Amino acid sequence: MTDGITQLLNPDVLIDTTGQADVVRSIDASLVTDGSALAGFILQLRGVAENALQFPKGVALLRRIRKATENQQLPPECATLWLDKGVYSDEIYVKFNLMADDYNAARMIVVAEQLLSFLTSLSEFSNATIATYGQLGIREGGRVLGEYTLTEADLKQGR
Repeated sequence: MTDGITQLLNPDVLIDTTGQADVVRSIDASLVTDGSALAGFILQLRGVAENALQFPKGVALLRRIRKATENQQLPPECATLWLDKGVYSDEIYVKFNLMADDYNAARMIVVAEQLLSFLTSLSEFSNATIATYGQLGIREGGRVLGEYTLTEADLKQGR
């Protein structure tokens, strides 16, 4: 509603970015399953080279981390982590995806230190340090049931 005028929209595509499936739920609640998504644990790194995640370096780094996880050079918690640039030019956020029920704070400190050790062997991360450890963030609200659910196998096969 804008200035007291109601407008009807008929989009061909809708992307619900509420994080809780609020838009889809308001259209048809049967399109949302209950449950929670993976929990998130965020680690703040400082002392990272400014261009460490610049394309295509960031993608290559994620592949390297995933390969190291497959080869058991890094713990399994690193298999699906994500890296994002921070607010400061030398800052990166490491975002771990975890099952909330399996979360162990002491274990994640060990995992973080193992990841840092791995990263500091790379020139862009040679001066990196862990600035802060986050707390586990639990994402709830259900998942949207679409026409198809993308799987890990789909991603690995480039579908």
